[in-house]
Amino acid sequence: MPDLGDLVDDAKKLVGGHSSEIKDGIDTVADLVGDKVGKDTRAKVEDVAGTAKGLVDDVAGKPAKKSKKSKKAKKQ
Repeated sequence: MPDLGDLVDDAKKLVGGHSSEIKDGIDTVADLVGDKVGKDTRAKVEDVAGTAKGLVDDVAGKPAKKSKKSKKAKKQ
């Protein structure tokens, strides 16, 4: 049976090595959802996306950055 600690370490390494791609995916999903909902709900979606990206940084062992808006939210 594999050691759970080893699996967690491997997962952290994977997230750490691909954190920018994961966060880009979060932004993409936030933009897609934001296009389908109203302006008030879009702000909530952006907050959730920011929290998710913060969690990615936590798992990757990177210092948390101030939440950035998704690409589409920046344009609006």
